[in-house]
Parts: sequence; structure tokens; C-alpha cells
Amino acid sequence: MDDDPGIAVAWDKVAGLGHNGERRTGLMHEVIFLDGSTAFITRADWPGFVADQKQKLESVIASRQPGAPAIRWSDEATLGPNRFPPQARIGAHASATTQ
Repeated sequence: MDDDPGIAVAWDKVAGLGHNGERRTGLMHEVIFLDGSTAFITRADWPGFVADQKQKLESVIASRQPGAPAIRWSDEATLGPNRFPPQARIGAHASATTQ
């Protein structure tokens, strides 16, 4: 099954800041989607966008086969806490990850 191309894979966390550091009036975030497209999401549309992305993540997580790589996100303030522990880095020695 292919993942929804409308899943956001990255966005600016700073309100009204473009990807080159310029200020953008009335815009909240520049977003990059799984299909490579981009969009600007206004402050007014941001809560609905986030709710839609949470639903998309739930669908993707539910569709994963057992043993598939975990899905994680860095913006826990927006999307909520991750439910999967971080995976060890490929090539990392076990003694380097346990303390």
C-alpha cells in the first residue's frame, strides 16, 4: 500500500518565517509533503491542518506490517508524543547506545 502523498514530512516551526529566513505576513508554516509539493498554511488553517495530519499518521501507523520501521516525528509539541522508541542507528555499536 502506498502512503498518502498529502502527508506532511516537514514544516517550519517558527511562525511566519520562510525557508530562506524572510518574514511572511499572515502565514504560519511552509510545509513539504511526501509527494514533494509545498504549501503555505495560514494561522487560521493551522489547527485543521494539524488535525488532518494526525489522522493521516494514524492511518499510516495502522497500515504498517509487524516489524516495519517505526514512524516517528520530531514536532511532538504539535503532533503529540511519539509512541515508538527511537531505533538504534545502523552501524552503532550496542555499547554506545546503552548506559
